[in-house]
Amino acid sequence: AETVLDATLLLDQNQWRLMSGCANEKEPYILTYYMPGDKKVCKAIASIAKKLSQKTNLHIINLGQREYYRLLPWIDSRVTAGPAEFLNLFLNASYIITNSFHGTAFATNFHKPLCVPINGCLDNQTARHTRIVDYLHLIGLDNAIVTVDRDGQYTQPAFPHNYTKVSQRLCEKRNESLEFLVNAI
Repeated sequence: AETVLDATLLLDQNQWRLMSGCANEKEPYILTYYMPGDKKVCKAIASIAKKLSQKTNLHIINLGQREYYRLLPWIDSRVTAGPAEFLNLFLNASYIITNSFHGTAFATNFHKPLCVPINGCLDNQTARHTRIVDYLHLIGLDNAIVTVDRDGQYTQPAFPHNYTKVSQRLCEKRNESLEFLVNAI
């Protein structure tokens, strides 16, 4: 079987940029994009974002948190972002912290400083992050991974990333994937 890139990675950043609409944010920000389920990882995302916010003086915009977070005025949660706004938030973020595969895909496609917390206590069969880890390894961005231990402690994120080789590798894999798919059809 041939492995091809996820469909979101078959378009490059310029093609996605055309679909992103206009920027709504006036100030730089840290974007967090949560996939619910692993409380330790979600707490690590919040903790990393808070520390980074204190260090950079950037505000945090949250995607994917539960809707009741909208009721907390000190948390900027977006629970109703449509496709254009979603893309725009990734395109214009100063930093991205996520445990989502597609969040990781858009962050790398847009060459953003990225942090991907994963639960280091889970084996490959129970972990939901293997696709993210495999993808980051494929493009040479393993240093974006932050491992969270059973006590909720995590390794320090490595910012920023050198996207020169990452971009080249992603372009190669995109071309290989498109060639395979066109030939298969």
